[in-house]
Amino acid sequence: MQLPYQAFVKSENAPAAAFIFSEFFCIINIRYYISGGGCMKFCEILNEYIERLGCMAKDVANASGVSAATLSRYRSGERLPDTSSEAFEKLCIGIALISEEKNIADITEVSVREHFLETDDFLSADTEHMLRNFDTLVSTLNISITRLCRDINYDAYTVFRFRNGTRRPAEPDKFAAAVAGYVIREMDSAQYQAILAELLDNAHPLMDIYRSSNKNELNAFLLADSREAGKRRTILSALPLYTMDDALLRSILKRHGLDGEEIHSISESAAAQRHVVENILETGSVEDEISEITKEELETQPLTLDLSCAFCEKDIQYTAEEYFAHLESTERFAAEHQNYTLKKTSSHTFRNLQIYIHEGRWAMVSKGKAPAIHFIIHHPKLRSAIENFIPPVVEKK
Repeated sequence: MQLPYQAFVKSENAPAAAFIFSEFFCIINIRYYISGGGCMKFCEILNEYIERLGCMAKDVANASGVSAATLSRYRSGERLPDTSSEAFEKLCIGIALISEEKNIADITEVSVREHFLETDDFLSADTEHMLRNFDTLVSTLNISITRLCRDINYDAYTVFRFRNGTRRPAEPDKFAAAVAGYVIREMDSAQYQAILAELLDNAHPLMDIYRSSNKNELNAFLLADSREAGKRRTILSALPLYTMDDALLRSILKRHGLDGEEIHSISESAAAQRHVVENILETGSVEDEISEITKEELETQPLTLDLSCAFCEKDIQYTAEEYFAHLESTERFAAEHQNYTLKKTSSHTFRNLQIYIHEGRWAMVSKGKAPAIHFIIHHPKLRSAIENFIPPVVEKK
């Protein structure tokens, strides 16, 4: 099974739409459906944390900054926090702080947040939210219900009842993923492209969007964030530019006919990325996950350098020899930096997308090929969905 997000992000022709529609479907935590449900309520989990920490409610209120009255309503089940609110974030942080003081290693800010998001209260609300947004999606994109139902193999009357709220899907994640797949396949038309452009312009409340026109703001954000503690990890379709020897980089760019100014600009971007990563490695860790690839695969399907942060207007492909030279310099970078890990997998999930994660804080998805575009997501549910994304493992024959 796939999360709706995964279905979208695998369509590399529509990276912008991936996040627009992720909010329409309001990512549902798939582990709930795998386990068959039966999750606890938010108030029960909260009270369980207080009991396990051996503290009083006032201790949680003091540590989190959530008022005693509000916390009391949370504990009784009278009230639920908005999961995108500051109060929810503070509550997760407060519980984690008390846990740290009591040396309880397995209760962290991230684990508390995920535990809360798995509760029945939020999952039920997610399904209702998804159905409301499905109705909005159908109306906004003027989707033909007849064609949709024929494509995803659902009865039209059943889908009509989903829209009017008189029935809920037995498997919401499968329904959302099926609709997601249909919408993506329909996106090539000029009609949908115009609608998507308008939606993208209105997507800023969900995420920060960076193109070449505001690349300085992106660089400033990444540099400032490099001074913040935390674990970073990535899922990459190409080796990171910051591990490439400058001489090799310049040689590849020159072979592709870039002029001196373009080469200098990309070289500076690589140096800036290296500076950011080395800042992080002083106090934190970085894990870059790449796919193992053979010389034969590279010769039939050449990879493109990840020049997304440089916002290069051209796609620059490796030769097999250049790729393996870059891989060698990446392995050398790993050997020279104690807190850096290069993870090689058999997964070949993406050919054009890079995922960057600062755990518990934000996630960034970048389209590598020109024109480059970056989406930085802070929304807790969207970020959590990306953090929990596991690329499929491909067994080698």
